[in-house]
Amino acid sequence: MRMAGQYLFNWIVICILLEGKIYGAVVQEQHESMQQVTVGQRALLPCLLPLPRPSLGNIRVYWQTDKTDLVVHVFNKGQEEFGHQSSNYCNRTQLNTSQLQFGNFSLELCNVSEQDNLTTFQCIAFYDGSGRPKYQNTTTLLVLKEDVNRSHDGGAGNTTLTAVAVALLVLIVIVLVLVWGMRKRWKK
Repeated sequence: MRMAGQYLFNWIVICILLEGKIYGAVVQEQHESMQQVTVGQRALLPCLLPLPRPSLGNIRVYWQTDKTDLVVHVFNKGQEEFGHQSSNYCNRTQLNTSQLQFGNFSLELCNVSEQDNLTTFQCIAFYDGSGRPKYQNTTTLLVLKEDVNRSHDGGAGNTTLTAVAVALLVLIVIVLVLVWGMRKRWKK
């Protein structure tokens, strides 16, 4: 039953979007970006609605993926709705509710996985009562398997490099002290 509801919800969203395309509706603003993130980290998917904005009770914001139109997160007329959220994103998304009044519907995606790689997340906002999107933002995630600043041994490579540099510096100081001492003896 829940799967049927999910598909029905997806079709409604798709029909709303297609209705805009069929009747020549133009999304007022569109933005695209790509973001690099490491597996296990958080990604902040931007969605900042332009001015003027209506009250939160008149705004509908859908976050979905482009691959399969999976519902990632929904804000509908003043409330977040989780009933149609894809199981892939349950307990992984959140809006900063203190920023919604300023039109900031940026979505935090927690625990990024390799399955999120090259996924394009779409923020689609409706708020003028026409049923046509007024704002659309797409962010594609490029998921890195590991932090490029860390070595394969969990960061120990940086420690080894530091130890070698310190040892080399100590050796140079010893050589300089010995050379200085020998010069002093030769002058006598």
